[in-house]
Amino acid sequence: MDEQFADIKMNQNEELHDIRIQLKDKSQEVSDLRKILDISKIKEATFNNQMQHVQDRLQKTTTELEDTKMRETSKAKDKEFDTLLQKYKEQVNTTAKELKDTQSRLNEVNQMAQMKEKSLKREISELRKNINELTLKNETLNGDLQQTRENLRKTTFEFEEERKRQKEAIDRIRIKLHDKSKDVSNLRTMVDISKAKEATFNHQMQHVQDELQKTTTELEDTKTRLSKFMGQQLTDNNSNITDLSDKNRPTKLSERFSELYDNEWTDAFEVLGSIYKDERKTVITLITILKDADKYCREEAEKQMERLRKALTLNMETDGSDIPILINKQMKDCRKALATAAGQHLFEVYTKELSQKSPTRDSAKSALCVPAFLREAFMLCWLMTIQDPPVVFDRLLQHGAKFNTELYRSYTKSGPLVDFPVWPTMFLHEGGPVLCKGVAQGCHK
Repeated sequence: MDEQFADIKMNQNEELHDIRIQLKDKSQEVSDLRKILDISKIKEATFNNQMQHVQDRLQKTTTELEDTKMRETSKAKDKEFDTLLQKYKEQVNTTAKELKDTQSRLNEVNQMAQMKEKSLKREISELRKNINELTLKNETLNGDLQQTRENLRKTTFEFEEERKRQKEAIDRIRIKLHDKSKDVSNLRTMVDISKAKEATFNHQMQHVQDELQKTTTELEDTKTRLSKFMGQQLTDNNSNITDLSDKNRPTKLSERFSELYDNEWTDAFEVLGSIYKDERKTVITLITILKDADKYCREEAEKQMERLRKALTLNMETDGSDIPILINKQMKDCRKALATAAGQHLFEVYTKELSQKSPTRDSAKSALCVPAFLREAFMLCWLMTIQDPPVVFDRLLQHGAKFNTELYRSYTKSGPLVDFPVWPTMFLHEGGPVLCKGVAQGCHK
């Protein structure tokens, strides 16, 4: 701030100096004009004297001429006198005219000098006014500068005091830091000792862990063999124990069965409905397609197990009673592992057989009209059949049977009796709990 005020003051002083120089120049110019005016006045006085002298001479010459004219009577002399007189008159007129022009120029010079003097006086007055204002402003700035210097002095004093306090605080911190450095050095020594002990301990621990890992591996292998044997004993024909890693386990099949009804069944209903023009017949045809596929899958599954037993025992007459439970369980597991591939191949065989059956059979013709529904229904029935024990459907309800709401939900109408079945109920196994409710049309009589 002090530098700012110094710059302002310097600018003001420079401006005041320039104005003073201008004032001095103007004063010199006024002085020069006054000298010129005085010289002009002197010249005017000299010219007036010369004019008066010429006029006196002219008067004297005129008088002499008049006297000469009176004395001279000769005509030739009169003519010469007239010529001379005319010449003097012309000279007098020319001189008078020059005097008059000179007087006019002197008047103009005097007038311009007076106007210039007035203008310079006004400029000088304004310059003096500006000088006064700048002087007042300079005094104000000097006062502000003085106040700023005083404030700066106080601030500098406070800063020095604060700097001293900060220096003392830094010195105290440095002392503490030095003490902490000693503590850190001691701790690092202790850490190095601890790391050496830790390395020894880790080496010993690694040795123990290697021994433990070896023992644990042997134990896990023993447990795995034992668990596998016990699991096969427990899960054989036991639906209460479920393999959660099996993506085709019964709970997943029930979800797939529900989606079949919501999606493919709806599309197939529209297709067959446009053919039969009868809701009841369309629904019965769809459930018949499902039940036929289920019956075919169960028959083929049983034939597959018989062929596997005979192939393993090389006995074409065996009924499987002489095969150990563990081997029987492994055969079922192998069949489940290849269920998808086997089901797709079996579906191709099934559709080929349907196309070769009598064209008068409605269910065969209808099944081929809805290939998406047929494929999903067949694959679902095959996966149900190979479960251990197999997942099953409820028997088809007859008209007039009691409507069991624990097993079925209403189709479009409700009532205490069954009008016709729409979708069968799915059970975990024969006589087991419900996996997915069926659908039936209700009626009152």
